[in-house]
Parts: sequence; C-alpha cells; structure tokens
Amino acid sequence: MRGSLERRGQRSWRLKWDLGVDPATGKRVIKRKTARGTKREAEAELARILGAIQGGTYTDPTRITVGELVTKWRDEVAAHEVSAKTFERYAEHADRIISALGRIPLTRLQPLQILEFYGDLRRNGHKRNGGGLSEQTLLHIHKVLTAALTQAVRWRLIAVNPAADVKPPRPARVEMKTLTADEMKRLLTAAESSSLYTLTLLALTTGLRRGELLGLQWRDVDWARRRISVVRTLEETKQGLALKAPKTSRSARMVPVPEVALDALRRQQVRLKADRLRAGSAYQDGDLVLADSVGLPLAPDAVSKAFIALATRAGLKDVSLHSLRHTHVTELLRSGVNPKVVSERVGHSSVAFTLQRYGHALPDMQQDAADHMQRLVGGLLSQ
Repeated sequence: MRGSLERRGQRSWRLKWDLGVDPATGKRVIKRKTARGTKREAEAELARILGAIQGGTYTDPTRITVGELVTKWRDEVAAHEVSAKTFERYAEHADRIISALGRIPLTRLQPLQILEFYGDLRRNGHKRNGGGLSEQTLLHIHKVLTAALTQAVRWRLIAVNPAADVKPPRPARVEMKTLTADEMKRLLTAAESSSLYTLTLLALTTGLRRGELLGLQWRDVDWARRRISVVRTLEETKQGLALKAPKTSRSARMVPVPEVALDALRRQQVRLKADRLRAGSAYQDGDLVLADSVGLPLAPDAVSKAFIALATRAGLKDVSLHSLRHTHVTELLRSGVNPKVVSERVGHSSVAFTLQRYGHALPDMQQDAADHMQRLVGGLLSQ
C-alpha cells in the first residue's frame, strides 16, 4: 500500500494513496486529498490514512453520507457523553436530520442545503399537527447537526464544517415568570392541604430543580446543620424512572435550608409514616423524601402537570414548577445576596450564567450601589 505527498502551496499539500484494484471494474482506485498545515502534519495525515487502510478501518470520505455520519456520531459519541434523557432528545433531532439530509454525500453538503432544511422545518416540521417547529427546537436541531459535523472534521472526513456558515436559529427571549409575595402566599395556601405542599415549599426555599427535588432521600437531610445534600436526580425516560448523579460537578452541592423548610420536612415524615401503615406490605421504601402512597418515585412529568393544576386553582396563570426556581434566584439577587453564593446554591454552571440569565434582577442592585456611594461620598463632602 503506497502513498505520496506533493506541495500545492505555502501550507497546502496534495495527498495521494492507492486503494488497490476495484473488483467490480478491474481498475486501480487512486484517492487524493488536500491537507493544510506543515509538511509534518501532512505526513502524519497520510500515515494515518495508510494505517487505516492497512488495519481495515479506512472509510472513504467521498462515499460516506450525512446519514451515516449522524448515525455514527449518535451511537458512538453522543450515546456515551450525555444522559439518557438528553440522548433521547438528540436521537429525535438526529432522525429529522437523517430523514431530510441523510442521502447527501458528506463531502457535498452545503450551507444552503442546511438553510433550506431549517426553512422546511419552520413551515411544516411538526410531526403531529403538520405545523412548523419553534425556533427553540430548530436551535436544538442545529446544535446536533453542528456537533456531528464538528466530529466529522475531527475524524478528518471533511475539512470544514458547513453548519458553521449557517446562522443559528434565534429563539425569542422569553421573560421568566417569577412570583410576587402575594402570589407565593396564595400558592402555599392552596398547596397546604395537598400532597404537593412539601415539594412546593422546598422548591421555593431552596431553588432545587425538579429532578433534584424528586431524587432527595432522607439520608440527604442534615437536621443538625440545617442543610440538604444534592447528590442525585430523578430522570424520566422511555425506559422508566431512574436515579442518577447530577449532570455536572457544580450540580452536586450542599444547600442550607430555612427552618420553615425543615418544618415541612417533618410534616412530610409524618405523612409518609401514615402512607406506610395504610399500604402495609405493599409499601416499597426507597428512602425518598417525595414519594407516592406506596413509596415509589413520583413521575416528573406528572408532578409538573399536577403543579400547574394547583397553581391554576390558586388563580395563578403561566406558573410552572420551574417558576419557583426562577423566583428563588431572583429574590436572592434582589435582596443583595452575592451572585457567587446564589450561583453555587442553585448549581449553575458559572456565576456568569447566573448574571446573564437573571439580569432582570440587577437594576435594583445597581440602584442600591448608587445609593451606597451617595451615602459614602456625599457624607464625606458634607463634612
């Protein structure tokens, strides 16, 4: 198996290699490729190609299709890098890509074809009602396609990523719903006589995510230090419910809780003991803080629907369980709590993310800063 290298420009090289005789035509198959970089880098690329041919792992980049690439990325990369729930969403987006662009040779995929694909989805991409997809969904699809094509560049199947030259879909910025003090009181009053009271109070006072709340176990509650440990989350996939580790290292954390939350937890213990007595041998104790009448985990989607019904009964519109997390963060920032402390408390990826996502809470803080400087400098000038 032989190959050769020829300079084409200052930092451009033509690679050439022999694949042997094609049994179908009886002719020798010679492949060529342009590589950019130093001579040493071009030699390394040629050596990689020849090694792949020798080892039987060679893939002809001129023959692989977009569908084959996306499938390979989905099964060999994404499947091992994201959670089961996220992978389900990735797989759905990958199916759309494969259906529309799958037959196109990878090396011939153009930005315009991607742009037209997004246009089709905007008009009639919804599988159920035949309408168009939202910009948010289109952005997720764009991210999946971009990730697969970026991997193709790493695998040296293509030189550039055509999706990089397509302007990403831009979802409209949605103002996050937060509750006023009066709305919080109405919600808690409505929840007090329901099984959602502990969930509602914990969400409001800790800012935990839905899956983190539903994954809490009694062993995570430190009564003496008045704090809870967030070390797992409950995930719902097509395979069912499963407890898993938090999605990032920053998501695993210790969260101090107010006394009112500890009181709610004590009431929850009493309720679960009553459930255990009623269920008898049918009760399955998984040590969960929030469980159904026989001790089993609560389905996240069902909990969200039940919470929306509760909020509606309280006279609150457009309030979801996630609204309580938004309210928690917003109230802490408005009260002057250090953004770094807030970010760590709710398990955000960074302080920068907290400030970017919750910029609506900062104007009051800016005014507080101006008032402080007025008291400081104004006081000095008046002396």
